[in-house]
Amino acid sequence: MNMVNKDIDVNSFVSVAQLDGDESILAGLEGDNEWRNSWARLIGYAWMSPAHFVEAVVTPLDKLRELSNYTKPPGLILRIQAAVSNDVQNAFKTWLENADENEFKNKYNMDSKSYEKWKNKVLADNPEEREFITPINQKPTAKPNRKPKSDYAYNYDAHKEQKNGWEDLTSYLPTVVIMTMPPRPAEFDTNGKGAVNVSAFALADYESTVKTQPFTC
Repeated sequence: MNMVNKDIDVNSFVSVAQLDGDESILAGLEGDNEWRNSWARLIGYAWMSPAHFVEAVVTPLDKLRELSNYTKPPGLILRIQAAVSNDVQNAFKTWLENADENEFKNKYNMDSKSYEKWKNKVLADNPEEREFITPINQKPTAKPNRKPKSDYAYNYDAHKEQKNGWEDLTSYLPTVVIMTMPPRPAEFDTNGKGAVNVSAFALADYESTVKTQPFTC
Protein backbone atom coordinates (compact mmCIF):
# COMPACT_ATOMS: atom_id res chain seq x y z
CA MET A 1 0.00 0.00 0.00
CA ASN A 2 1.34 3.43 -0.94
CA MET A 3 1.11 5.62 2.18
CA VAL A 4 2.70 8.72 0.62
CA ASN A 5 0.41 11.74 0.33
CA LYS A 6 1.69 13.61 -2.71
CA ASP A 7 -0.35 16.67 -1.78
CA ILE A 8 1.75 17.35 1.32
CA ASP A 9 4.22 20.19 0.98
CA VAL A 10 7.40 18.97 2.68
CA ASN A 11 8.59 22.56 3.02
CA SER A 12 5.78 23.16 5.50
CA PHE A 13 7.68 20.95 7.97
CA VAL A 14 10.89 22.98 7.77
CA SER A 15 11.42 25.14 10.84
CA VAL A 16 11.94 28.84 10.25
CA ALA A 17 13.17 29.41 13.81
CA GLN A 18 16.50 30.91 12.84
CA LEU A 19 18.08 34.33 12.91
CA ASP A 20 19.47 36.38 10.08
CA GLY A 21 23.04 35.12 9.81
CA ASP A 22 22.30 31.51 10.84
CA GLU A 23 23.17 28.82 8.35
CA SER A 24 20.17 27.20 6.68
CA ILE A 25 19.91 23.59 7.82
CA LEU A 26 18.86 22.36 4.39
CA ALA A 27 21.56 24.39 2.66
CA GLY A 28 24.09 22.94 5.07
CA LEU A 29 23.07 19.36 4.29
CA GLU A 30 23.18 20.10 0.58
CA GLY A 31 26.61 21.66 0.95
CA ASP A 32 27.90 18.61 2.82
CA ASN A 33 26.90 16.34 -0.06
CA GLU A 34 28.35 18.72 -2.64
CA TRP A 35 31.68 18.72 -0.80
CA ARG A 36 31.78 14.94 -0.40
CA ASN A 37 31.23 14.40 -4.13
CA SER A 38 33.66 17.15 -5.12
CA TRP A 39 36.43 15.90 -2.82
CA ALA A 40 36.02 12.35 -4.14
CA ARG A 41 36.37 13.64 -7.70
CA LEU A 42 39.49 15.59 -6.77
CA ILE A 43 41.04 12.46 -5.24
CA GLY A 44 40.14 10.44 -8.33
CA TYR A 45 41.75 13.12 -10.49
CA ALA A 46 44.89 13.20 -8.33
CA TRP A 47 45.28 9.43 -8.59
CA MET A 48 45.31 9.47 -12.40
CA SER A 49 49.04 10.29 -12.47
CA PRO A 50 51.74 12.04 -10.42
CA ALA A 51 51.25 15.14 -12.60
CA HIS A 52 47.52 15.20 -11.78
CA PHE A 53 48.41 14.71 -8.11
CA VAL A 54 50.62 17.80 -8.14
CA GLU A 55 47.90 19.88 -9.81
CA ALA A 56 45.35 18.87 -7.19
CA VAL A 57 47.60 20.00 -4.34
CA VAL A 58 48.97 23.17 -5.93
CA THR A 59 45.64 24.65 -7.11
CA PRO A 60 42.83 22.67 -5.42
CA LEU A 61 40.15 25.34 -5.70
CA ASP A 62 40.72 25.70 -9.43
CA LYS A 63 40.52 21.93 -9.91
CA LEU A 64 37.43 21.60 -7.69
CA ARG A 65 35.69 24.26 -9.75
CA GLU A 66 36.77 22.65 -13.02
CA LEU A 67 35.84 19.09 -12.03
CA SER A 68 32.68 19.68 -9.99
CA ASN A 69 31.70 23.34 -10.34
CA TYR A 70 32.40 23.55 -6.61
CA THR A 71 32.79 26.89 -4.84
CA LYS A 72 34.05 26.95 -1.26
CA PRO A 73 31.89 28.41 1.53
CA PRO A 74 32.51 32.07 2.47
CA GLY A 75 35.17 32.54 5.13
CA LEU A 76 36.95 29.27 4.39
CA ILE A 77 40.63 28.93 3.57
CA LEU A 78 41.11 25.46 2.09
CA ARG A 79 44.55 23.89 1.79
CA ILE A 80 45.68 20.43 0.71
CA GLN A 81 48.74 18.66 2.09
CA ALA A 82 50.30 15.46 0.79
CA ALA A 83 53.22 13.14 1.29
CA VAL A 84 55.97 13.57 -1.31
CA SER A 85 57.02 10.32 -2.94
CA ASN A 86 59.83 10.33 -5.50
CA ASP A 87 57.22 10.16 -8.29
CA VAL A 88 55.39 13.18 -6.91
CA GLN A 89 58.63 15.09 -6.48
CA ASN A 90 59.62 14.41 -10.10
CA ALA A 91 56.18 15.53 -11.28
CA PHE A 92 56.57 18.68 -9.19
CA LYS A 93 59.88 19.42 -10.91
CA THR A 94 58.13 19.13 -14.27
CA TRP A 95 55.35 21.41 -13.02
CA LEU A 96 57.97 24.00 -12.02
CA GLU A 97 59.49 23.90 -15.49
CA ASN A 98 56.13 24.58 -17.15
CA ALA A 99 54.50 26.92 -14.63
CA ASP A 100 54.55 30.69 -14.91
CA GLU A 101 56.37 31.58 -11.70
CA ASN A 102 55.23 35.20 -11.58
CA GLU A 103 51.61 34.26 -12.27
CA PHE A 104 51.69 31.68 -9.49
CA LYS A 105 53.27 34.08 -7.00
CA ASN A 106 50.65 36.70 -7.85
CA LYS A 107 47.89 34.13 -7.34
CA TYR A 108 48.92 33.60 -3.72
CA ASN A 109 50.57 37.01 -3.20
CA MET A 110 53.88 35.34 -2.46
CA ASP A 111 57.19 37.17 -2.55
CA SER A 112 60.27 35.46 -3.97
CA LYS A 113 61.52 34.42 -0.52
CA SER A 114 58.30 32.67 0.50
CA TYR A 115 57.99 31.05 -2.93
CA GLU A 116 61.51 29.62 -2.76
CA LYS A 117 60.88 28.34 0.77
CA TRP A 118 57.65 26.63 -0.30
CA LYS A 119 59.27 25.11 -3.39
CA ASN A 120 62.39 23.85 -1.61
CA LYS A 121 60.34 22.00 1.00
CA VAL A 122 58.89 19.85 -1.77
CA LEU A 123 62.31 19.34 -3.37
CA ALA A 124 64.15 18.32 -0.18
CA ASP A 125 66.51 15.37 -0.66
CA ASN A 126 65.49 13.71 2.59
CA PRO A 127 61.94 12.30 2.23
CA GLU A 128 61.33 12.93 5.94
CA GLU A 129 61.99 16.65 5.45
CA ARG A 130 59.70 17.09 2.45
CA GLU A 131 56.52 19.11 2.86
CA PHE A 132 53.90 19.69 0.18
CA ILE A 133 50.94 21.93 0.95
CA THR A 134 48.81 24.44 -0.92
CA PRO A 135 50.20 27.95 -0.34
CA ILE A 136 48.08 30.37 1.66
CA ASN A 137 47.31 33.86 0.35
CA GLN A 138 50.03 36.07 1.83
CA LYS A 139 48.18 39.35 1.34
CA PRO A 140 47.08 40.77 4.74
CA THR A 141 43.86 42.18 3.25
CA ALA A 142 42.92 38.97 1.44
CA LYS A 143 39.31 37.81 1.77
CA PRO A 144 38.80 35.88 3.90
CA ASN A 145 41.49 37.31 6.13
CA ARG A 146 44.40 35.05 6.92
CA LYS A 147 44.17 36.00 10.60
CA PRO A 148 41.28 36.89 12.94
CA LYS A 149 40.59 40.61 13.21
CA SER A 150 41.90 41.86 16.56
CA ASP A 151 39.02 44.25 17.30
CA TYR A 152 36.22 41.96 16.10
CA ALA A 153 33.68 41.30 18.86
CA TYR A 154 30.38 39.55 19.48
CA ASN A 155 27.30 41.81 19.37
CA TYR A 156 24.67 40.55 21.80
CA ASP A 157 22.28 43.40 20.93
CA ALA A 158 21.96 42.04 17.40
CA HIS A 159 19.31 39.64 18.70
CA LYS A 160 16.97 42.57 19.22
CA GLU A 161 16.88 42.83 15.42
CA GLN A 162 16.56 39.06 14.94
CA LYS A 163 20.18 38.76 13.83
CA ASN A 164 22.98 36.41 14.80
CA GLY A 165 25.41 38.22 17.11
CA TRP A 166 28.44 37.06 15.16
CA GLU A 167 27.89 39.56 12.37
CA ASP A 168 30.12 39.21 9.29
CA LEU A 169 31.91 36.30 10.96
CA THR A 170 33.12 34.83 7.67
CA SER A 171 35.19 37.95 6.98
CA TYR A 172 36.76 38.39 10.42
CA LEU A 173 37.04 34.87 11.91
CA PRO A 174 38.41 32.77 9.04
CA THR A 175 38.29 28.99 9.11
CA VAL A 176 41.44 27.27 7.86
CA VAL A 177 40.97 23.64 6.82
CA ILE A 178 43.89 21.45 5.79
CA MET A 179 42.81 18.28 4.00
CA THR A 180 45.32 15.47 3.47
CA MET A 181 45.35 14.01 -0.01
CA PRO A 182 45.69 10.21 0.30
CA PRO A 183 48.59 8.76 -1.70
CA ARG A 184 47.99 7.06 -5.03
CA PRO A 185 47.36 3.34 -4.44
CA ALA A 186 49.91 0.95 -5.87
CA GLU A 187 48.73 -1.85 -8.14
CA PHE A 188 48.14 -5.16 -6.38
CA ASP A 189 48.32 -8.75 -7.46
CA THR A 190 45.00 -9.74 -5.92
CA ASN A 191 44.63 -13.23 -7.33
CA GLY A 192 48.05 -14.36 -8.51
CA LYS A 193 47.33 -13.40 -12.12
CA GLY A 194 49.14 -10.08 -12.29
CA ALA A 195 48.90 -6.62 -10.79
CA VAL A 196 45.63 -4.71 -11.15
CA ASN A 197 44.51 -1.15 -10.50
CA VAL A 198 42.68 -0.96 -7.16
CA SER A 199 42.00 2.81 -7.14
CA ALA A 200 38.20 2.48 -7.27
CA PHE A 201 38.21 0.08 -4.33
CA ALA A 202 40.67 2.28 -2.42
CA LEU A 203 38.46 5.34 -2.94
CA ALA A 204 35.42 3.47 -1.61
CA ASP A 205 37.45 2.42 1.44
CA TYR A 206 38.62 6.02 1.95
CA GLU A 207 35.06 7.39 1.85
CA SER A 208 34.04 4.77 4.42
CA THR A 209 36.52 6.27 6.93
CA VAL A 210 34.41 9.47 7.02
CA LYS A 211 37.54 11.58 6.49
CA THR A 212 35.71 13.50 3.76
CA GLN A 213 33.64 15.75 6.07
CA PRO A 214 35.92 18.16 7.97
CA PHE A 215 33.56 21.14 7.87
CA THR A 216 30.01 22.26 7.23
CA CYS A 217 29.81 23.72 3.73
